[in-house]
Amino acid sequence: MTEEEAADIIFFEAESPYGFLARLNARTFDGAHWQQLWQAVAQLANYNGGMFDIWTTFDLARVIRAVKERGQWLNGRSGEELDEFEQYVLAANQFINEVFIEF
Repeated sequence: MTEEEAADIIFFEAESPYGFLARLNARTFDGAHWQQLWQAVAQLANYNGGMFDIWTTFDLARVIRAVKERGQWLNGRSGEELDEFEQYVLAANQFINEVFIEF
């Protein structure tokens, strides 16, 4: 994937009505889009030495914020109480917390 393709994927997942953020807001966790988003982030970070431009940072922050907000609703609930969507959101939050200490 080229640098431009990686940036386009991040933009799509955050901004498109068919992207990950829109699906998350509709309570549909799309694992394929989630994986594609993070592959693009890794590629773009590799190309740019870990730095992102302002628009990529904005789009990525929107996705992270949305996942973390959804995850906050799960505080105090046990695994047996969570539906499939909520389990995916919990796993996504754990991933974000491992990758980004503070974002």
